[in-house]
Amino acid sequence: ASVLTTARHYLDLTKPRLLPMVLFTGLPVMGMAAGGWPQVGFALLVLLGIALAAASANTLNAYIERDTHALMVRTKDRPLPGGLVA
Repeated sequence: ASVLTTARHYLDLTKPRLLPMVLFTGLPVMGMAAGGWPQVGFALLVLLGIALAAASANTLNAYIERDTHALMVRTKDRPLPGGLVA
């Protein structure tokens, strides 16, 4: 497989389609915690941290559930159960 294909498989482990939902819910909470809207730079760094934490949690979950995912029709072709990444 090409480098881009392999990178795409690793990216798929993070479930990037779910990340906007996580970031969207983190935005108002950040405003409430700060007592108003924080500075843009700070908000972007916090959102980056939220995105990285969510991506790593999704990747860990994919690893833990790889055997179960291999048994289900809907999930058997995901990167880990499909053998696309080691």
